[in-house]
Amino acid sequence: MRIVCFVPKTSGDAAPRLGALLPDEGHVLDFAAAIKAGDAAPLGAWYDLDGPYLPRALAFAGNLGGDVLDGARRATPAAVVPLADIRLLAPVPRPGKLICIGLNYKDHAAESKMPLPSSPVTFSKYTTAVTHPASPVYLPAVSQQVDYEAPDAQRAGPAVCGQAVAAGEVLRQLRPDGAGHRHGGRHPGSARAAHPPAPQR
Repeated sequence: MRIVCFVPKTSGDAAPRLGALLPDEGHVLDFAAAIKAGDAAPLGAWYDLDGPYLPRALAFAGNLGGDVLDGARRATPAAVVPLADIRLLAPVPRPGKLICIGLNYKDHAAESKMPLPSSPVTFSKYTTAVTHPASPVYLPAVSQQVDYEAPDAQRAGPAVCGQAVAAGEVLRQLRPDGAGHRHGGRHPGSARAAHPPAPQR
């Protein structure tokens, strides 16, 4: 199952909800409805693997048996939502920070004609660059083609943010959110235009 963030298509002002795309890829398990958590918890609280919500929801999903869709329908029918009835958002719609690692593998450095860095090359992007899977990609007027990459997307847990922690703890707190989609524009005289990356599902 893949964790997704979504809103119902019928309600334009509904708060985003967290769920899981079920194996049939035609339905979503609404986590809040599945564990009867209500709507009081802010979306950010659902991303805490040590918090009160996501561990319960993942445990619920893990106990549904071999036929997850059938098990979910039998356990909590209201928590099974057709994919056609919702609009997918970015898995983490507004992260606190977007920290990127550049030249992080040899082939990338070689194709960029740059030496291998002796330490990680980091840069940041605006969090407003994050968008949903169906969002259009706007090509800047000065660009002639879309540039794209598929970087690995990791989410740092709360124990890492703003604190000095041991290397082993950092690795434990990294959450593999999946693949990202980074889009930009290429134009003469510049390797990439200013269009920032858009991590998606």
